[in-house]
Amino acid sequence: MSVALSSVVGPRERGHFVGAAVSEILPTGVLAPINSTVWSYVDQLGMTVLTDDQTLDGPPETTDAMTEPFAELRNAAGVSVTLGSKHGVQR
Repeated sequence: MSVALSSVVGPRERGHFVGAAVSEILPTGVLAPINSTVWSYVDQLGMTVLTDDQTLDGPPETTDAMTEPFAELRNAAGVSVTLGSKHGVQR
């Protein structure tokens, strides 16, 4: 299975679109059996997980496996262990 990785620093200041403030950016990436893309925006970190239904049952099979390790990393870094953005985990 192939995996593509990239590291892109997103905008550090809030942008606007047709006069409205952009609250969050949801990244997408290349079509692949499993695609996980991470993007920063202002003081947020967004992540999308896309999967091919012939490879996995769906993104929750991947994201559920990430929940506990991310909580452990946040705890080790001294950051609140509350999961998800202000909108919660989106599937």
